[in-house]
Amino acid sequence: MSSKKVYDLCVLGGGPGGWAGAVRAWDLGRKVCLVERREGLGGAAVWGGAMGKHVMQEVGKVSIMYACVHV
Repeated sequence: MSSKKVYDLCVLGGGPGGWAGAVRAWDLGRKVCLVERREGLGGAAVWGGAMGKHVMQEVGKVSIMYACVHV
């Protein structure tokens, strides 16, 4: 028997826009599901090198926050 999970928002893609939207919804008290095909957050531009160090630092902060919330 599988258990159903209900979310207020499902975000597709963990790039800068996706995680920013997910974090904002979470800040507003919504239950958020973020779907990313890669192992980490950041999106194609970050992992492909099109974005700079600042974005990677922000993604790291979100990853740590996510890990703390889902322990």
